[in-house]
Parts: sequence; C-alpha cells; structure tokens
Amino acid sequence: MVAFRIGDIRLDSLADNDFATVLNAAEQAGGAASFPHLAALANPDAEIDPLAFLDELARLSAAPSAQNIHGFVGVLRDDLMAAVAAASEG
Repeated sequence: MVAFRIGDIRLDSLADNDFATVLNAAEQAGGAASFPHLAALANPDAEIDPLAFLDELARLSAAPSAQNIHGFVGVLRDDLMAAVAAASEG
C-alpha cells in the first residue's frame, strides 16, 4: 500500500497493485521525468509536495493513457487532501 507523508503525518492510500496501474499510465504519458512526485510516492519515506502532486495528477488525468484510472486518481487526490488537512491540524 502506498501512503502520503507530510511532516509527521502518514496516510495510507491505494493498494500496491492499483498504484502500479497508475504508474503504468504515467509511464506511458512520459514516465518519472514527467511525473516525479507520483513516482516518488512508491518510496514509503518520500515526503510529497501537495501542490506539485496535484498538478501531476491533473496532467496525468488529461493523458490518453489515463482513460481507465480516473477512479484511482480521485482516490489519490482525496487521500492527499486528507493528509494535508491532518498535517495542518498538527
């Protein structure tokens, strides 16, 4: 399972196989060079820049390769927002 880490907050998100589907779509749309924050989420210790991650999700959603992953993208977006809210609460 992948998880968002923002400061001391860690929030689980997609199952590994679902995230692999998202990464496959990202690979077809430009790979880690185009989606470095998305690729970094595979590292459990990576701290994510929320705005950059949201930008990457928006760009990935517009890619033809993302046609079948919009549900996963929505889960990632929602979980990221929950992690941001939890981090801002302290």
